[in-house]
Amino acid sequence: MIDPGPLAAALAEHLPRQRWFDGGEQPAELRSVSQEVLGEGWPALVHVLVETGTGRWQLVLALRPAGQWPASLEGKPEAVVGELDTEQGRALVYDALVDADLGVPLLERVAPDVRAERARPLLGVEQSNSSVIVDEAVILKLYRRLLDGPNP
Repeated sequence: MIDPGPLAAALAEHLPRQRWFDGGEQPAELRSVSQEVLGEGWPALVHVLVETGTGRWQLVLALRPAGQWPASLEGKPEAVVGELDTEQGRALVYDALVDADLGVPLLERVAPDVRAERARPLLGVEQSNSSVIVDEAVILKLYRRLLDGPNP
């Protein structure tokens, strides 16, 4: 979906701006970037795994056509990765978990049996992960740093 080279370069600048990233000011290196498209069309959701000198990190990125700035990004410049070329054309790439419109499609992808109508991000509280509140009844938590073995 996104060329790994430009994505890696953009993420090397993006990661140090995130409250959950404890890898230093600038990652020493991004050893690998893997991506999986989680749906078709716009806005797109892409699951990304990044390996740096400090660990393995997980992101869910949203892609919208370049020039479309969703209201959910207002006041959240740290969520923006940048504009990158994709197979579908130039796209605005940003952290999907700040976009309330994408919380329900993300939940449907990871928990297809759970029915939901609306979501809202839980921002500014968590330091090592990110969460989305769905229908005020379900919390979808994304662990940012992935460790080997089961998560306690």
